[in-house]
Amino acid sequence: MLKLIRPQDARLGMYIVGFEGSWIDHPFWRTHFLLTKASDLARLQASSVAGVTIDESKSVSAAEAARAAPVLRGAPSRPDTLSADQLRRAERTVRTCKKAMSRLFGEARMGRTPDPALALSVTREILASLTGSTTALIGLTRIKSTDSYTYLHSIAVSALMLRFGRHLEMDEEDLHQLGMAGLLHDIGKILIPSSVLLKPSGLTDKEMDLIRTHPVEGHRILSGYPNMPDLVLEICLHHHERLDGTGYPHGLTGEELSRPVRLAAICDVYDAVTSVRPYRKAWTPEEALRRLFEWKGHLDQPLLAEFARCLGYEDTIPTELADGPAGPSPARAVNGYSDPRPAGA
Repeated sequence: MLKLIRPQDARLGMYIVGFEGSWIDHPFWRTHFLLTKASDLARLQASSVAGVTIDESKSVSAAEAARAAPVLRGAPSRPDTLSADQLRRAERTVRTCKKAMSRLFGEARMGRTPDPALALSVTREILASLTGSTTALIGLTRIKSTDSYTYLHSIAVSALMLRFGRHLEMDEEDLHQLGMAGLLHDIGKILIPSSVLLKPSGLTDKEMDLIRTHPVEGHRILSGYPNMPDLVLEICLHHHERLDGTGYPHGLTGEELSRPVRLAAICDVYDAVTSVRPYRKAWTPEEALRRLFEWKGHLDQPLLAEFARCLGYEDTIPTELADGPAGPSPARAVNGYSDPRPAGA
């Protein structure tokens, strides 16, 4: 049974399922969780949310909540709460990056090749923000309006790729290229009519064929700049390929897919399925990771396990993948999956 209460009436043991007002008004990463920590309760009661929706059927006594706290999923690397300062910094970063992304995509619409220097400056902005809170930055991109979805998706994918790259101890130059690739991977979508790209219902075969042109078109646009990094071009062209050969545009398989593009594909689909969209409900991070592990043959499973560790969701990793970090993946060229809607974000 759902019940709306004031934040001041919240108590330990209540199972929270939602907040009244904007996401940025409440200091939590999740909206569905059991309130077990006194510090979280204090944050909630001091926040500016208008109301809290609880599920009484899932709520427990304060004593049970105290016993549950030590065993709840929530590794130290997975922060559930955000400070007001972290939110403010993340908001500034998202505003700055979104403005720059609008310029980058605008240049492409006018037939000009996007400036890699601008993409690099956005990458550095995101990298700087990651020293504070990746949770805040990515969280602010979760609910995407139709007019800014591609921009915010690109920012979120870039942030996820940079966080993952740091986790894998990539060097700074490779991180910069990885971040740029995240920002520019979907630039080919500027050539797809919004009536198709944002269609709330299922796509026809003809519309799906049109959607599937965006990696090739994006690669063509980016290739117009003589010094565009090869890694950026590769990820743009192949982020929708899959290990089993069922992806597009070239149906590449196995060893044809490089580790950087496998990484990009994981971040791309993870952001797509955990984002709120007009045509479907977002999956929680746990649900998304568990389902991605079930899609065997699409994504690099050992690398996906390392991604789960990077985000602090080790409990989602299947037993057969749980022993240690991912080993090196087969060598050459790319990977991708898609937004289950039809084909990516």
